[in-house]
Amino acid sequence: MHPVSAAELLKGSKSRAELRALDELLDRFDRIRCQPQDFDHCVALVRRFSLSHGVGWPDCLIAATAIRLGLPIVTLNDKHFKVFKGLKVRRPY
Repeated sequence: MHPVSAAELLKGSKSRAELRALDELLDRFDRIRCQPQDFDHCVALVRRFSLSHGVGWPDCLIAATAIRLGLPIVTLNDKHFKVFKGLKVRRPY
């Protein structure tokens, strides 16, 4: 799991109980580590796609990291990720 995804989930929590439950869920996943080149690639992706496709920097950082690692993105929000060449996008169901 990308740290941006974990942070977005945690941000949506409405109580300490939800945070605890989410922490237990997140502990089941391996964490992906960002590298400096991911941030450089993220900035380039923001520059290229934020105005034309409305893609935010968190999605660009997730995409940059996944592209570097050759991993697919599993998301229900495939609209923003389809613009990135070389990135495989899968829906979870």
